[in-house]
Amino acid sequence: MLSSFTRSTVRSHRVSAPIFNTFRSPGLTLLKPHAFTFTVRSAVTKSAKLPSSGFQGLKDKYKKTYRTITTATFVWRLFRTATLGFGIYSSGRMVGIAEYAKDPRDMEKQLTSQLLMGCAWEKDTKGNPKKPELLRLSHPTHKKIEEVGERIVKAARVLSEAKIKSRRERLERLEIGKDGDKDDRSSLIEEIKHWERNRKMCKGNWTYLVVRSPVPNAFVSDLTPRKIFVHHSIVEGLNASEDEIAMILGHEISHLLHGHTAKRHRNQMISNIVLLVLLSALDATGLFTLFSLPMTNYLQRLVSSANSREHEEEADITGLKIAALACFNTHVGPEIFGKLAKLSGKDGDDVIAGWTDTHPLPLDRLKNLKAKSSEINCDNVGHCHGFLERYREARRTGMRRHYNESVGHLTED
Repeated sequence: MLSSFTRSTVRSHRVSAPIFNTFRSPGLTLLKPHAFTFTVRSAVTKSAKLPSSGFQGLKDKYKKTYRTITTATFVWRLFRTATLGFGIYSSGRMVGIAEYAKDPRDMEKQLTSQLLMGCAWEKDTKGNPKKPELLRLSHPTHKKIEEVGERIVKAARVLSEAKIKSRRERLERLEIGKDGDKDDRSSLIEEIKHWERNRKMCKGNWTYLVVRSPVPNAFVSDLTPRKIFVHHSIVEGLNASEDEIAMILGHEISHLLHGHTAKRHRNQMISNIVLLVLLSALDATGLFTLFSLPMTNYLQRLVSSANSREHEEEADITGLKIAALACFNTHVGPEIFGKLAKLSGKDGDDVIAGWTDTHPLPLDRLKNLKAKSSEINCDNVGHCHGFLERYREARRTGMRRHYNESVGHLTED
C-alpha cells in the first residue's frame, strides 16, 4: 500500500489510473514507462525541495567535484603506467647486473660472442648465420691495427687527463668565487668523475678483434670495454693508411669516452616509457595502439637517428683530437670517409642525408674534418716534435722496447 506522500505526488501529476493500478499490482507491468519515470523523478525532486530542473541542478552543483575526480583518475593512470614501465626496466637491469656479477669473465665472453655474430655475413648449410673468422695476431693487418691502436689508446688517456686538469682548474676558480656560477660546481664534479673513469679505462690492456668481412666497419660497445671490433676490409679493401686507421680507431674510442652507447640505451628507455604512458592515457581500449604501432615505431626511429647523427659528429671531432695527440697526420686521416663515400655510391654533391640515416653523409664528414684539421693537427702538439723520428726508428729496427718507450712518450706532457 502506497504512502500518503506517494499518493499525493502521483495525484498532483495526474497520473492515469491504469499506471497507478499497475504500480500497485504485484507484477509491476508498466503500461507507460516514460510516465512512470516522470512520476518518480518528480517525487524525488519534490522531496528534495529542488526546482523543476532538479537533476540539472545536481549536475551543475557537483560538476567541479566530477572534474576533480576525473582529473585525479587520469593523473593516477599516468603515474601508475610510468611506475610500471620504470619498474620493469629496473628489474631487468638488476637481473643483468646480478648475472654479470656471478661470473664477469664468462658473461663478457658471451657478450663478445654475440657482438661477433652481429658481424656475420655468411650462412651455414642450415641457413643460420655463420660465426665470422678472426684474423690471427700474427697477421700483418692485425699487427698494423694493433700498433696504431696502442698510440690511439695512450692519446685518449692524455685527452682524459687534460679534461680532468681543465675542469679541476675551473672548479678551483668557482670555489674561490673568481669565475662562473656556483651552480656549476656539481656538474663539474660529475664531469671530473666521468673523465677519471675514462682515464682508468685507457690504462688497461686493450684487445683488437679484426673480423674477416667484406663490409668495411668498426665499432665498440660499453658492454665489452677495452675491445675494438674492426673489419679487415677497412685496411685491405680500402687500402687504408696508418693515418686513416687512426681516424677510425680514434672515432670509435671517442664513443666510449662520451658514453654514447649508454646514452642511446637511456634515451630509448625514456622514449619507450613516454610512449607507454601516452598510449595508456589516450587509448584505454588498446585499439589505437594496435593500429598506430607502425607510426610510433617510425617516430621513435626518427628521434633515435637524429641523436645518433649528433653522436657521430661529436665522435668525429674527438677522434680527430685523439689522432692529433697520437701524432698522426690529421690532414690525411679524414680521407677514409672519401673512400667510404665512393664505396657506398654517396660521393655526389646532390646526395642528401635522410631523416632515418644514423650517420652523416661520408662527404659531409670529410669536408667538416678537413676544415677542423687546420687547427687540430700534430703540428700544434708539443710532444709530437721529434716523436715520429724515434717511433719510425724503433719500428725500422724492430726493437720492441724502444717502440714501447716511444709510444709511452705520449703521456709525458
